[in-house]
Formats: sequence, C-alpha cells, structure tokens
Amino acid sequence: MTVRGMTAMGPVTATAAADADMARAFKPSPHLFSERYGLQRSATQIAPGSLWKFQMQRQTDTAPLNDSSSSYGLVSRLNHWIVAAAMIGMLVSGLVMAYGPFERETVFVIMGWHKAIGVLVLAYGIWRVGWRVVQGFAADAAVMPRWQAVASRLTHWGLLATVLAMPLSGLLMTIYRGREVDVFGLIIPAQGKIDWLANAAGMTHQFAAWGLAGLLVLHVGGALKHHFIDRDMTLRRMALRSA
Repeated sequence: MTVRGMTAMGPVTATAAADADMARAFKPSPHLFSERYGLQRSATQIAPGSLWKFQMQRQTDTAPLNDSSSSYGLVSRLNHWIVAAAMIGMLVSGLVMAYGPFERETVFVIMGWHKAIGVLVLAYGIWRVGWRVVQGFAADAAVMPRWQAVASRLTHWGLLATVLAMPLSGLLMTIYRGREVDVFGLIIPAQGKIDWLANAAGMTHQFAAWGLAGLLVLHVGGALKHHFIDRDMTLRRMALRSA
C-alpha cells in the first residue's frame, strides 16, 4: 500500500521519498577524488577517459629499479639526470674553450678536465645507452599527433647517439693526433698520427656538439610543453621522486 503525505511542494508518496533518499546517498561527493587520490578536483570535474591520469598520480615515492610499459624505474631516472648533467657540462666547457675570453693557460687546464671527464662520460654512456636499448622506451604518457610521437622518438635516439659520439670522437681526435689523455692519473697513450682519422673525428665532435645543443632545445621545450600546457605525466614520471 502506498502512503501519501504532504510537503511544502504538495503530496508525495513514501516510495518517491525513499527513491530521493537513495539518490542522495549515491550522489558523488565533491571531495570523492580529493580524498581518494589526494587531488583538489571533484568527481564532476573529471573528463571522460581521464581516470588513468589520476591512477598514475597515485605512484609512491619509491620507484622500482626496472622500467614498466608506462613508467621509468629508478635506474633509468638516475641514468637520465646523471648523463644530462654531464653532457650539458661538457657542452658548456667546450663552448667556453672555443669562445670564452680566457688565456691559453686557462684553456689548457679546462681542456685537461674536459678530456678526463669525457672518457668517464663515454664509459658511463655505454652503460646508459645499453640500458635503454635493453629496457626500451616507455609508452607515451599522453595521446599526441603522430608527427609529435615520431619527433619525440627521433629526438631521444639522437640524444643517445650524441652520448657516445661526442666523447668517442673527442678521444679519437686526441690520441690520433699523437697526444695522450690523462684520466685522473690513468694514461690513455697516444697513437701514431693518422691525419684523416683525427680530422674526421674532429669534425664529428664539432657537429655532434651543435647537434646536441639543438636536440636539447627540442627535448627541454617538449618536456615543458607536456608539463605546463598538456599537463600530463611525461616530465613527472622522469623525476627522481614521483608525483
């Protein structure tokens, strides 16, 4: 039997009142996602298909060592930032030697450090590139036009190529011009002069440096675009601490 009552708006049935109570009970709380995911966004603000972004943001601060299909592990993150700092430092020191206002003696000292650190960068770079080849690249963090995806992948491979090409060409250029390389006490002996090889290595070293500069602009610009304009996880998943 249906029981009828009165409200300020007119008669209402007990069944309708119960339905209204159930609807209120299942209405999403505006704080549902901020409580569950630690984000200041309500359930009504979530665009369709974007739930995966919130799930990715629930990562812990401790990353696994190996990569997954969608994220980079701790080893890859350390490799990325160590090599990035080393390559930028080498690029800056090379530009300082070529265009800086320093005396010959100062340039000679900088050159010694440049060569020694370059050999270390080569050794670590072999590990860095090998790790990336074995692990592969994680899937794109967001959907993007095909040309952007292709440009991103080419930029990454170009950067990896310069990690090996720059220090290796610098080393070959030096030793085949008849000069030894002092790596903090470890001497790499000079070889017999081979002019064509030394010249080819010198040209490779120079062009690789300018290529690195251009690729860095593309890489950093793209990462900042993803972070501040697209607001996806591209940059955040390479941070040493996950968001």
